[in-house]
Amino acid sequence: VYHEVETGYEPKLTYQNGQGIPVLPEGISVKNFDLISVAGIKNLERRLSDAIDLGLVIDDKLAKIELTDDKGIDILGNLIVGNGDSLNKRFYGHLYLALRALYGHIVDPVHEYGVAPGVLQHFETALRDPTYYRIVKRILVLFQSYKNHLKRYTHDELAYAGVKIESVDIDKLITYFDDFEFDLNGAVDIGKIEDASHVDIRARQHRLTHKPYSLKVNIDSDKAAKVLVRVFLGPKYDSLGNLLTIDEKRNYMVEIDRFPYEVTVGKTEIQRNSRDSSAIVHDQTSYRVLIKKVEDAIAGKETFYIDNSDRHCGFPERLLIPKGTKTGLPLSLFVIVSPYEGKDLNIHKSLVACGAGIRYTDVDTKPLGYPFDRVIVDYDFYTPNMYEKDVIVFHKKQEELNKAI
Repeated sequence: VYHEVETGYEPKLTYQNGQGIPVLPEGISVKNFDLISVAGIKNLERRLSDAIDLGLVIDDKLAKIELTDDKGIDILGNLIVGNGDSLNKRFYGHLYLALRALYGHIVDPVHEYGVAPGVLQHFETALRDPTYYRIVKRILVLFQSYKNHLKRYTHDELAYAGVKIESVDIDKLITYFDDFEFDLNGAVDIGKIEDASHVDIRARQHRLTHKPYSLKVNIDSDKAAKVLVRVFLGPKYDSLGNLLTIDEKRNYMVEIDRFPYEVTVGKTEIQRNSRDSSAIVHDQTSYRVLIKKVEDAIAGKETFYIDNSDRHCGFPERLLIPKGTKTGLPLSLFVIVSPYEGKDLNIHKSLVACGAGIRYTDVDTKPLGYPFDRVIVDYDFYTPNMYEKDVIVFHKKQEELNKAI
């Protein structure tokens, strides 16, 4: 990330004052900018890397704080971001923000020409730029390095005594492109409130989505208990078609759902719809549609249901599974059941991306990515409360889906 830009990006965006957001040219080299130098950012990364290798950090009072198994990931995350919880912001800085600023000001690093900040300088636009994912990958290397230093989970730590997953079934997974219509009225300034009802601006986008699917997990338990179900999806083969071991693909397993469930003594069948996933956020309801629903409810035409659940962050629902192929993309589906140790989370739904949210206890003591967050030895990993299944994702044209309905 400290060399030239590999993939350029033209945002085609304009600030509200009319100034265009600059292009990130392909091949341009990174330069020192007015807040920090390239060498300074490299120093921050080296200090973080040294802390990971040593297994401890130095706080702002020069005390040594160990990066323990249970709290180390939080300490490291705060140091990388450089937020208010960082133990030593002066020494460890803010690597994540510094890398974004390095590329965000790359076309005018010392503000010589008055060029506006790039898309990487704004949280709401950063994900558009391919360079953002190079930065994220660089950050992930630090986290993975920390995790690789930890002891692997023992068989007893992974197992859940008395609970066994007997089978997992899932509907046929299908992706396709559809035309989605956006309501852009909220982005337009209206001179008079009376004119608002006469303004209706919409945009249509051809975008990837998938058919909703249902997941069934059959569990046999010798006790009644509240459990936590984690569902992962990841690659089965590498880019050359070689079968991946569980350790080789652990860094590519994506948690697509996590939810609590009460199992009874004996057999329990869990059914879960993809639209209920705690890893996703749904498309936002436009003000026009929301007002229409309220007006219809007042007029007695329909019932208006208030949703008090919080989904502050998450993956777009339509991108929960990757784009398939015509002949089928082979993937691995992995399900694990563990004890549930949290409180009622009925009003907070984004467990995967946001943890349990403000004012809520965590759903269990397991870290993000468990059980794929540490080195895995195949022969001592699989337990009865786990289940791995081969699945295939197909991609179809929308016309094919319409004919099948």
